[in-house]
Amino acid sequence: MRKIILPRLVRSFSISEYAPEIADEKIYVWVNPPISALLSLMESFGAYVQSGDEQLNPYLEKLSAILSQGAEGTGWNADELMEMVKETADTDPQFWIWFNNRVLQEIKEHRLLQKKN
Repeated sequence: MRKIILPRLVRSFSISEYAPEIADEKIYVWVNPPISALLSLMESFGAYVQSGDEQLNPYLEKLSAILSQGAEGTGWNADELMEMVKETADTDPQFWIWFNNRVLQEIKEHRLLQKKN
């Protein structure tokens, strides 16, 4: 019997998309997590949106799993994400919103991907 085994697919985007003045750091996103991981991420995101910063850390824990599947040394852990959120809150609060949306966009684009001929 034939079996198709899909590897973890990781796509990237550049932070310089937000502003060209920012260093060209790549963010690697696991775009094909299991549905259970994706649902857990969305549930955690919903709790974060409803409660604000009170539920931010649990969301960042789940988000870090999505951002840590690329090559060694390219991932983000929850503490690093929290530091980014705090640092940019004072200098450019829109950045975190953009960053988060951009990560989720990568996953969505992969899931909606239709082969072009």
